[in-house]
Amino acid sequence: LLWAQVHLMANRCDEERARVVMECTMEMRGYWSSTWKSRLFVLDSRGRIAYYKSREDKDAGVVAGEIAISRECRVSFKETAEGRGYVDIHVPGNGKSSERAYHLSSCAAICRTWALALEMER
Repeated sequence: LLWAQVHLMANRCDEERARVVMECTMEMRGYWSSTWKSRLFVLDSRGRIAYYKSREDKDAGVVAGEIAISRECRVSFKETAEGRGYVDIHVPGNGKSSERAYHLSSCAAICRTWALALEMER
């Protein structure tokens, strides 16, 4: 009986494991810092973006931060004449904290793809 319970729990964990939807390096300007920093972003199938300072940090499981994408989030895309793209993500407050804004930047094609993917995940 114990083996069956452990096996069932292991199967549930596999089913709940999120798959990677998108992954790429972009620049980010966030809530606390006004300077642009390069980060590796990973969007998973649960609508969560994890970001890492480097690929080595990702491989080691060292997450720099997370952004939970929900229906209440606002996502916008802007493109400059020079071909630079920007994705703005506004996450509403939860009563304990105020709204947070994340600004991502890369070439316009990458940012457009991310903005579309985030809209679909909401």
